[in-house]
Amino acid sequence: RSPEGRSTLKRIIKWCIHITKERNLAHVVLSGNEELVWNVHQSRTTRGHVRVIGLANKSVEEGRQIVLQELPDARKEEIDMIMDNFGCFLYDLLTISREIQVRLARGTGKDDICSRKQIVSTVIEERYHSLVERITAAFSKSCDPDNNTPGTDRIGDGDGDDMDPYLDPLKAVYSEAQASQDQSDDQEENESLKEIRTWTKLQLWKTIERLATSEKGTITFADLRDKVFDGNVTPILDLMNEDILGFDVGSGDNFYSWEVKPATYALGRVFKRLVDTSCLRGEFLEMQQEEEGRIKLEEIEYERKHLQRERRRLDMRKVSLLKTVQLGKELKVNTDKVVDQNLKEVFFAMAEEDVAIEKRADKLRQELERVKQSTMHEDGHV
Repeated sequence: RSPEGRSTLKRIIKWCIHITKERNLAHVVLSGNEELVWNVHQSRTTRGHVRVIGLANKSVEEGRQIVLQELPDARKEEIDMIMDNFGCFLYDLLTISREIQVRLARGTGKDDICSRKQIVSTVIEERYHSLVERITAAFSKSCDPDNNTPGTDRIGDGDGDDMDPYLDPLKAVYSEAQASQDQSDDQEENESLKEIRTWTKLQLWKTIERLATSEKGTITFADLRDKVFDGNVTPILDLMNEDILGFDVGSGDNFYSWEVKPATYALGRVFKRLVDTSCLRGEFLEMQQEEEGRIKLEEIEYERKHLQRERRRLDMRKVSLLKTVQLGKELKVNTDKVVDQNLKEVFFAMAEEDVAIEKRADKLRQELERVKQSTMHEDGHV
C-alpha cells in the first residue's frame, strides 16, 4: 500500500519476468504456504531442481518507519512498546498501528498522554489475547492416543487467583475440549478427527517448550521432526497451516536443515510466557512421565512376546533333537564318542539358553511391576 511497498513489489515482478520470460531460466512461484513449499521441494519430479528463497522480516529501523507511517504522531515510547511486543513482523506492525490510529481518532483525549497509553496498551493486550486463543484452538484440535488424556482434567481447576490473560483462556477451552472428548462415544467420528488432527497435546507442548527455551528461538526441522513428532513431517506442516509455527530458509537446499520458529515474534513471546509462568509446565511434565511409562510398558510387553517366541522355538528344537536321538536308538545306530560329546554340548547349550530366557523373563516381570507401581503412584489410583 505504501510507495516503498509498491516499488518493492515491482522489483520482484521485474525479477520474475527476467528469470522466466526473458532468460527462460526457471519457473517462479511466489507463495506463503509452507505445505506448498514442502511439496514442491520434496516432490520426486522436482527434487534437486528447486531453489527456495525466503523473504526476511524488516529491519528494526524499517519497522519503526512503518509504525510512523501508519501512526504519524506516535511517541517514541509508543513505538518502542509496539516494537518490543511485535518485533519486525510486518503484518503485526501494520495491523496494530492502524488499530491504534483508529481508536485514537474515535477518542476525545487524543493528546492526553494517559488516554493514549491506555489505548496502546489495550490494543496490544487484545492482540495477545487473540494469540492465546490461537494456541488454545491448536490444543483443542489435537489428536491424542486416547480420549482420557492424563493430567488434563485438572487444568481448568482454579484456586481463585487473579486472572492470567495468557493462561486462563487456554485452561478454559482446553478443559472444555477434554470434556468433549471424554463424552464422545462415536468411534467413526473420532477416527475422522484423527485423520485431520495429526499432533497430540503433549507434542504441541513439547514444541512450544523447545522453542521457548531455545537460545535462538528456533529448532531445526529435522530435530523437531525426530525428537518430538516421531519422524513424522505432517504435524509440523499442519501446525504451520494453523499459524502456530513458521520457518526460516536455511543456507542449503536441504529442507531438514531449515529452522522452525514461532509463526510470529509476538507468538514467540506468548510461548515463553506460557512456559515460564503457567502451571501447564507441571501438568504436561506429568503427562510426559505417564506417556514414557506407557511406552515403557509397550516395550516390555513386546520383549515378553519376543521371549515367548524364543521359548517356543527352543522347545521345538528340544523336541526335534529328542526325536532324533530316539530314532537313532530304535534303529540301533552306533554312535562314537565324538557324536555323543556333540549331543551333550547341544543339550547343554539349550539348557543354558533356557536359563537365560527364564532370567530375562523374570527381570521383565519385575520391571513391569515396577513401572505399574510407579504409574499407580503418579495417578493416585489403579
